[in-house]
Amino acid sequence: MFYFITKKLKIFSCSNNFTKVQSDTIVHPSELNSIWFDRKKSEKQYHTDFLYVGRFKKDKGSFYLVKIFKNILKNYNLTIVGNDKKSIPEKYIAKNINYKESVSNINELIKVYDSTKIFILPSFIEGFPKVISESLARLRPVIIFEEIQYVVNEREGIFVCKRDEKSLIDTITFILKNYTDIQKKIEHNYFYTKENFKKEILTLIQNEL
Repeated sequence: MFYFITKKLKIFSCSNNFTKVQSDTIVHPSELNSIWFDRKKSEKQYHTDFLYVGRFKKDKGSFYLVKIFKNILKNYNLTIVGNDKKSIPEKYIAKNINYKESVSNINELIKVYDSTKIFILPSFIEGFPKVISESLARLRPVIIFEEIQYVVNEREGIFVCKRDEKSLIDTITFILKNYTDIQKKIEHNYFYTKENFKKEILTLIQNEL
């Protein structure tokens, strides 16, 4: 039924990767405001090597991510935000993995991003993940995997990696070796913001009236 109804509608979506329904227009939802781009107080000292912000679920790649840091990236620290450590099964606990509960305050969340070197998103499927936009707003390079390479959208600072040890280590080595240059490139990105999203939606609606 949904399929037949949508044939007569204009579909606006943040991704074509959830259903077989082809969207007429892709939009870019965002909650970023001017606070995210105030980098004057950005922390200079990193407290962790890698950061993941999100739910601890299989489809989000969280189990896979922990496995990587327990078996391959033992010399790096990972912070996972959004989960109470008490709710995490013992087999996913490791010395180099730090679990933190969700952070709702924008200024505190910005500090979390600023305190890390690289953001890593292990998801197997995504729409338009806001965590990538947040990371880039704080000039933090992002590692994703091939399954969601469609989220790059021509933005600098997002590195697509295969799910194997060599590809991952090569990607990390490249980022760390060229960190400052990568940050300079990120600064020239087009950033999706809340204000731009409102204008985008308003323009689409007006064009249909």
